[in-house]
Amino acid sequence: MREGADLVWPMTGFRAAFDTEVIPLLAALAGKEREPRYAILAHRQLRLFVDRLWESQQKSNQE
Repeated sequence: MREGADLVWPMTGFRAAFDTEVIPLLAALAGKEREPRYAILAHRQLRLFVDRLWESQQKSNQE
């Protein structure tokens, strides 16, 4: 995600989070070393995740 583009998402897709939910995630991400050989795979997985999440949001908004 560090080398990826910024992600724009509607505010309705977010919720408030407790610091205990977010800080461990941020610490885990900060501690990860960059492995260039997995960068392409990671970007593909992130894109697939965002696409599926977006489709899910669109379907729930149509109902």
